[in-house]
Amino acid sequence: MKFPIFLTLCILTACSSLTIISPGINSNDRLNKLTNVKFEEASFYGSSFYQANAFFINYQNLEDILNDPNNIVDNLIKENFELNIKENDVILLAEFCFDKDKFKSNRFDFDQYNFKLNNTTFSTKLEVFYLYSAKKKGTLYAIEQPLLIYDKPPNQKNIIKTSVEFISCSRSVLNFKNFKLSEGSNKFEIITPRNSQIFFDFQIKNGTFQIFQNEGADFKIEIKPYPRK
Repeated sequence: MKFPIFLTLCILTACSSLTIISPGINSNDRLNKLTNVKFEEASFYGSSFYQANAFFINYQNLEDILNDPNNIVDNLIKENFELNIKENDVILLAEFCFDKDKFKSNRFDFDQYNFKLNNTTFSTKLEVFYLYSAKKKGTLYAIEQPLLIYDKPPNQKNIIKTSVEFISCSRSVLNFKNFKLSEGSNKFEIITPRNSQIFFDFQIKNGTFQIFQNEGADFKIEIKPYPRK
């Protein structure tokens, strides 16, 4: 049986971006980040680790994303969110990863973040906490894979833990209902409670999302198999 590849990120001192793979999301889905992470956000969520990323979600992958065993979310809230999504809606995912010590403190304000696509506010939103396994290298972390994954065949019904060390993240799954994307460039904006603005863009060609090409990416990628459920 063939497995989809899993991309492991090795964070260097100069790293400013984070590419993640998890069920329903691959590196081709990420949006182009136009602004660096603001100091106010990194300070609030921990100086050791803070990253902000955004992804374009294909409707056919939504079920895998919402049913990922790493999601920490109320099932009823998740089901109600999923019921209200239609194929002609635009779905984006914003992800913020931060120090795990902050995760233990229970002081968050991700529910107060605002999101706009081409200056239009989202219709509905699902907030999910998400954990990735990690290794600490000096003062930096290297994210490896989701903390919980499905075991290899023939035990794919089992879920195994990949590490004791982890990085905590908050995912905002955003639904822009009956939204018509612009041909060419589209802008995604995140506004935080500290009035920081984080901008992304992506291209649409003939109605299709275009993979972001970044030849100057400042991260290393190692390929590993990732078992499918």
